[in-house]
Amino acid sequence: MKNNSSDQTYISSVKWSHPEDPIMWEMDEIKFSKNYPALYSQFLTTQPQRPNLSDRDIIFDLFKDNINAAFDVSKICPAIEITLTDGSVQIISNIDIVKIHGYYLDGSEVRFERQFVYCILSLATGQAGTLGIWDVTKSDWCFFYTDEGFCVTNVEYNVIKDSFLGTCEDYYPSSNAGGLSRFVVTSDRKYQNI
Repeated sequence: MKNNSSDQTYISSVKWSHPEDPIMWEMDEIKFSKNYPALYSQFLTTQPQRPNLSDRDIIFDLFKDNINAAFDVSKICPAIEITLTDGSVQIISNIDIVKIHGYYLDGSEVRFERQFVYCILSLATGQAGTLGIWDVTKSDWCFFYTDEGFCVTNVEYNVIKDSFLGTCEDYYPSSNAGGLSRFVVTSDRKYQNI
């Protein structure tokens, strides 16, 4: 459904495609053999020697110095499904998530408001995280930010200022460090502490 006043399509629902494995990884042998021929050869040699390991485990071991690069040899898999009010569906892929956050998730949450999907991703719960804001009008990230102590608890869009106001709460269980902080994502999609 289009909003006649702004001709804007909004989001009706958002969900993880595979909640049990939010950032799916599935080998693309053609990409692997073409982009990393030496590692692909090593994979073929290693595979029969380690039958108790999955292809994913073997490949992640081969890419242990840069595990995010293992997604260079992954198929593009749906990570988040966005259903719009006009009935169409957009997909945020595993590769899209890895580009802004990396492959490891300690926790995750997706929320939506108007045309924005908020991907709140945790590297270490309460200690480090990422906020990615996907704009369905662009079918792409309009903002993403990762940092230590950046553990987003709330985000809201300000229509008048075309900005986002958010709250973070971090804590370190082995110390008394941590607390609440607020931030804004400006209309030019820059991050600022407030």
